[in-house]
Amino acid sequence: MEYLDVSLKTLEYCSIIIILSGLFLFKNKIGKVYFLCLFCIQVYSFYSAHNLLLIPILYTANLLFTSYLYLYQERIANPNSSKLIGFIVLCLINIILAVSYGGTDAYYWFARTLVNLIITAFSIIYFIKLYLEDMPHRHFFFINVSIFLFFGIDLFLSLTFDFLFIESLYLVSAFWLFRAILMQFYYLSLIYFNSNFYRTKHTTQVTA
Repeated sequence: MEYLDVSLKTLEYCSIIIILSGLFLFKNKIGKVYFLCLFCIQVYSFYSAHNLLLIPILYTANLLFTSYLYLYQERIANPNSSKLIGFIVLCLINIILAVSYGGTDAYYWFARTLVNLIITAFSIIYFIKLYLEDMPHRHFFFINVSIFLFFGIDLFLSLTFDFLFIESLYLVSAFWLFRAILMQFYYLSLIYFNSNFYRTKHTTQVTA
């Protein structure tokens, strides 16, 4: 258990460093705002154990940013459908904030499960569209894999935490360690995609 605690604490340091790097390296303004939000939440959580009020903000930031990636940048749905989905996402964000600030564990569980379910669904839709047709940015495949793995394992934990906790505290810690590793992969893939996207865009403009 001591090894897992040390590993999780080390990964917390890594998260802060990677997020801070993304804050400076990201060229997209929406991405910068997202990384700034992540950085503030990560730093506050690192120094304070009373971070429950930040959880719905983190869920909302994740849902907003991934919705922007899939609906606007990668266009996994047609424009009319994207507007409808975007409207539904905004409604869900209001629901998430409303129920999360109710302050009970059941509300936090609902918010976490709902957000992870939506983001994982976006990821699966992208895989299907990538199989059926040529997507505009194929290097987005790597970030989609990281999104699927990270939010998928988070969804799994939200659905099975009570069972895993009863079975073994060590098992819970092991899954949280795996989640923390996938979180680093998610952050790094965002930075990688951003640099590739703008490098490709710049090359296309120069060639034109």
